[in-house]
Order: sequence, then structure tokens, then C-alpha cells
Amino acid sequence: MGNALRIPALLRITIWLIPGCAVANGAVAKFCPPRWGYHPCMTTLTSQDTTPYAGFWRRSFATLVDLAILAVVIPLVGYLVGLGVRPLAPSPLKVWALGNLVALLVAWAYWTFFESSSWQASPGKRLLAIMVTDAIGERLDFSTAARRTACKALSGLFFAIGFVICAFNGRKQALHDFICDSLVVCGRTTAAAGAPAQRHSRSKKRSGR
Repeated sequence: MGNALRIPALLRITIWLIPGCAVANGAVAKFCPPRWGYHPCMTTLTSQDTTPYAGFWRRSFATLVDLAILAVVIPLVGYLVGLGVRPLAPSPLKVWALGNLVALLVAWAYWTFFESSSWQASPGKRLLAIMVTDAIGERLDFSTAARRTACKALSGLFFAIGFVICAFNGRKQALHDFICDSLVVCGRTTAAAGAPAQRHSRSKKRSGR
């Protein structure tokens, strides 16, 4: 395992999308990068993972709830910022640019704050009883949550294919999840929604040091 090939996240995603990669086949599975003691493309190992991963539709409905909330919050924040800059008499172009910047920052702060909080979920995810964890079922730190939120911009490219791929892999990961080694699982507590197979493997590694 220690000498196994490590490959970039984007290439790993491509391999996962190859027909037959999700079944036990040595010719393809041997190129899947080991992650805490298992090969994600080998069903003989992943079959032990009973984690309830959140699927595409559940995540989509949660996102719709979050967007509805942001549709109220962003104009309110924008209005308050507008009051502050009004004495400066900015040009229409500057107002437009500032408005877009405020929208991006508010959305980024919204998902980053909530998904790194004790909830481990945005209000939309909380309502749908799903949460974000790292690859071993633990809470994301702020920097990882911030990077994950920023990487959603990549998931939105090319007809949002980065979001859609979560419907076609075993752990229901979107592109930004692959990049940041995160998971979206069902539940409102880590105990109920953790990743027992990965956590067990990590604890074995720690005890062996």
C-alpha cells in the first residue's frame, strides 16, 4: 500500500467514471489511489462501508433551500453596503462590480461558516438532515470548508457536471468533495453519520505508529 501509485484528483474522477471501475476488477482497480487503507473502486473492500451517503436529489433540494435563504440575505447585505458607499458617489459600473463581489462573499461566508460549525451543515442541509464531514467522518475545519466552498465554482462549470457526478459514484461525491476529501452524509450528528470503515482504518494506522 505504501508504494501504491498516487494520482491527481481529476484523473481519479475520470477513472471512477470508466465503465466497470466500480466493480471488482484488478486491471482498473489497481490504479485507484489508496485512501486510508482501501481502494475506492474495489467492492470487496467498500462493501464494509455502511455510511448513509446523501444522494444527488437530497443534496439538490438542500441547495434550493439555501439559495432561497441567500436570495433574501444577499439583497439585504447589498442594501446596507450601498448605504455605506452612497456618499462616495460611485459610478454604475463600480456599483455593479461591488454588488457582485458582495453576493459572492456572502454566499462563500454562508456555506463556509455553517459547514465548519457544530452543525456541519448549511440551513438547507440541516433541514434535509444531511451534513458535511471529512473523509473519516469528522468535522471540517474552517480552512477546508472555505476551500470546499470556493471549489464549488469548478463544479458549476460545463453545465454543472461537477455537481451531477455525485449521482454516479459510490460515495456520492461531487467534484469539490473529491478535491477536498469531503463527504455529504445523512444525519445530524457525527455519531449517526460518520464513516465507520474509514475511521476504523485510520485508527488502526495511528495505533500502529
